[in-house]
Amino acid sequence: MHNLKDISFLIHTRIDVQDRIDNLEIVMDYYHHNSENVEFIIVNDDSKPDKRLKFLHDRYGKTSKFLFQENDGMYHRTRAFNEAANNTNRPFIIAHDTDVIIHPEHLVECKKYM
Repeated sequence: MHNLKDISFLIHTRIDVQDRIDNLEIVMDYYHHNSENVEFIIVNDDSKPDKRLKFLHDRYGKTSKFLFQENDGMYHRTRAFNEAANNTNRPFIIAHDTDVIIHPEHLVECKKYM
């Protein structure tokens, strides 16, 4: 297992289809099963909070933060990442998507060069 205690994963998402929830669950499950000290900060960018994320909050709420950003019709990715970055004390931040998985060993290796 790889210790990711210095890394925070920031994920900005809008849950407009079930596939986005499924992908988010896969990404979170992967890192929690293959790493230690994982922190996710999920920013849900939508017109209202999505109750379908509750099961992930119940599963990972102790190691992750779920934030809501009200969407005004514009896609505010940078604003969401800034909000998420303000909610972590970890020195390394990864702007992550729900359709990508980076092997934890590569993340630990990359830290050596930063």
